[in-house]
Amino acid sequence: MHVRYNGLEGGKQLPLEASVVIPTYNRAGILQHCLRSYANQTYPKELFELVVVDDCSTDNTAETVEQFSKSSGIRVVYLRNDKRMGISYTRNRGIRAASGRIVIQTDSDFIATPEFVDAHVQAHKEHNVMCTGPVIHITSLDELFVKRPTIKDVCMHPLPGSNGSVARDVLIEVGGYDEDLHEYGWEDLELATRLRSRGVKSVRSEKAAGYHLHRPFTTDDLPNIRAREEARARMAVVYAKKWPTFRVRMSTWVSPVFFALDRILFAFNWISSPAVERLMERWLKSGKVDRAKALAQLYANHVYVEGLRKALQSSKNPSS
Repeated sequence: MHVRYNGLEGGKQLPLEASVVIPTYNRAGILQHCLRSYANQTYPKELFELVVVDDCSTDNTAETVEQFSKSSGIRVVYLRNDKRMGISYTRNRGIRAASGRIVIQTDSDFIATPEFVDAHVQAHKEHNVMCTGPVIHITSLDELFVKRPTIKDVCMHPLPGSNGSVARDVLIEVGGYDEDLHEYGWEDLELATRLRSRGVKSVRSEKAAGYHLHRPFTTDDLPNIRAREEARARMAVVYAKKWPTFRVRMSTWVSPVFFALDRILFAFNWISSPAVERLMERWLKSGKVDRAKALAQLYANHVYVEGLRKALQSSKNPSS
């Protein structure tokens, strides 16, 4: 499905400076807040568009986009995959459909600050760059435009999928996102690695900021954390095989150093025991949320390294 709204068919159109590409899947609730943030941009509405790419959602995503488009005054393109295709394909489809000179990649749980689009466009006054900005993590809409960035929000990623921009012709030239990285993780860093190899440099704009909304952590999230980290491990092995450099091995942990460290820190797999989960629950109930989240992060790290071992073994024995 490919639907265009708000003057994209017929009538006089100004050349678009930017296309904000937003992949989404079953996030209609938060998507409406994401979309509304673009109705309040300081950048002129007639100079940018939104390209929403729906990876075959089963909720009311289509209706949410249509309702927003009727009142926003922003050019909106809505694309829907016929079946689940994964993040890289979905992002690439948005890039191909984009009309703007600059493609700003973000997510449907990202709520932009008013200067977001303007800041990205201004960063591209300099030729051949990829730009990113702050992503401020919040667990409630009450924190929106109130919470300031903290040390926990610092990200050294040169082109995160949640907040990054590149000239569209450059993205097309390098082939966009690598669709071999079809599961969660590493597709944005692999693209950044490829862009750097072509001489595209990283820049950062503090004004190109936004808020990433996610619900508070509970121990019910642990199965999803396991599934996510196992997928991220599989994609890390794909990425590391494509780019067998020291830098990539260190960033993905595909190295004997990390495997040895994991064996020392998590001997006898203590981090996965029911006792640890009960400890997390006690800490959450007593308000020691940061402690519980830190323990959950250790759990995620261990699951990820375990996943790396399995993925490496499978790549050596593809028929097993």
